[in-house]
Amino acid sequence: MSFIKKYILYILLGMVMFIMIISLIMTMLNNSEIKRNLKLKAQAQDILQTNSLILREVLHSIDLGLRGYAITKNEGLLQPMLKASESSNEIFGHINAELNAQNYDTKELANVQYQVKSYLDFCTNMAEDVRAGRSDTFLSKLNQDKGYFAWKAWDEHTKKLEAFEDGLIVTADEKVAKAMSQNLWLKIILVVFSIPTFTLALATVHIENNKKKRLLLNLERNNRKYQFDPGLSLEGLTEPQILNFSIENMRQTAEFVKQVASGNYENTWPGLNEKNLAINQHTIAGELIQMQLQMKEVKLSDQKRIWANEGLTKFSEIIRNNKNNFTEMSNQSVTFLTKHLNGWQSALYIKKQDVENNSYYLETSVLYAFDSKRNKNETINPGEGVVGQAFLDCKPILLKEVPDSYWKINSASGELKPANVLIVPFQFNNEIKAVFEVASFYEITEFEIEFIEKAGEYFASAG
Repeated sequence: MSFIKKYILYILLGMVMFIMIISLIMTMLNNSEIKRNLKLKAQAQDILQTNSLILREVLHSIDLGLRGYAITKNEGLLQPMLKASESSNEIFGHINAELNAQNYDTKELANVQYQVKSYLDFCTNMAEDVRAGRSDTFLSKLNQDKGYFAWKAWDEHTKKLEAFEDGLIVTADEKVAKAMSQNLWLKIILVVFSIPTFTLALATVHIENNKKKRLLLNLERNNRKYQFDPGLSLEGLTEPQILNFSIENMRQTAEFVKQVASGNYENTWPGLNEKNLAINQHTIAGELIQMQLQMKEVKLSDQKRIWANEGLTKFSEIIRNNKNNFTEMSNQSVTFLTKHLNGWQSALYIKKQDVENNSYYLETSVLYAFDSKRNKNETINPGEGVVGQAFLDCKPILLKEVPDSYWKINSASGELKPANVLIVPFQFNNEIKAVFEVASFYEITEFEIEFIEKAGEYFASAG
C-alpha cells in the first residue's frame, strides 16, 4: 500500500503515457481506415463518372458524327463516331476492371457493350448508305431509332450500378465516421486520465513550486507544439491557466472531430486567427482544419459534379426529343439553361448568313422572361456590343460589373441591375451556331460557365 502511495503519481503518468501510445496507434489505424474508405469512395465515384462517358462520349458522339455526315457528307464530321469506336473499348475495359475488383456482376455491362457495338455497326452501315447515295435506305434505318436499345440497356445498367456504388459510398462514409468517432473517444479517455494526474501532480509538488512551474510550462510548450498554439507569450501565465489551456485544447479537439464527423464543415477552432495560423500548420488544430477543408472541398466538388452531370443529362434529353423541331428545341433549351443556372432573363441569338455581302450576323431567336418592349427581331453584327464581341472572339464573356445602360430587369420593386451577365457562343467543331446570353442576380462561377459551354456543344451539334 505504501508503495502505491509513494509512486501513485508515476503510476498515473505511466497510465497516461500508455493511453497516449495506444491512442497514437489507434489514431494511425483509424487514419489508415479513413484513407482506405476515402479511396473506395473515390473509386466508386470514378466508376460512376466513367460510366456516364458511355452516354456522353460514345453514344452521343456516334449520333453527332452520323448526323453531321448525313447532312454535309463531309467525311471529317464522322470523326466523333470514329473516336467513339476507339474510346468505347477503353471505357468499357476500365469499368469492367474496376467492377471486377469490387466483385460486381458485369453481365449487364457486357450487354451494354454488346448493344453499343451493335449500334455502332448499324450506324457504320448507315454511313455507307449516305456515302452510296441510298437516302431512302438511310432514312428508313434512321427512323428505326436503334440508339434507343443501346441507351435503354445503358440506363437499366446505370440504375443498378448507381444503387450499388451509392451503397459503397454510404458504407465508406459510415466507416470514416466510425473511425473518427473512435479517435474522439480515445482523446476523451486521455482527458479523463489526464485530469486526475495533473491534479495529483499539483498537490504532490506543491512545495517545489519552481520545479512544478517548469514542468507545467514544458507541458504548455508541448501542448502548443502538438495541439494548438495561440501565439501568446508564456510569461505571466498562472498554473491554473496552463492547465485550463491544455484541457480546453483537448476538449476542443474532441468537439472539433465530433463536429466534422457529423458533417459540419463550417466549424471553427476558437482562438485560431491570421496571426497564429502559420505556427499551427503542423499542430493537431492545424491538421484538423486542413482535413476539414479537404472534406469540404470534396463535398463541394461532388455537388458541382452532380449538378453538371444531371444538367447535361436532362439537356441532352431535350436535344434528343426535339432534334426534328429546331424552334421547340431552342425554346426548351433556353428555358432549361436559364432555370438550371438560376438566371433571371436570357436570350438566344442564331447565326445567319448574309448571302449578298458574303458575311454572317446574329438574329434574335428566343427571349426568356423579357417584357414586350424588347425587340424580338434584333440583329447583331460580329464585334457589335458584348454579344457581337463574344461571337467574333469565339469565347465566353462574363460581366461582373454590369453597366446601368446595358441591362435592367423590371420587377415588382422597380428596375434592378443583375449581378452578372454571361455571354457564351454555342459552337461545335470550332463553328459557332448561336450565342446564349443570360442575366443573373447571383455570381456566375467558372464551373457554371464550363457547364454552359458543354451544353452549347450539344446544342450546336444538333442545330
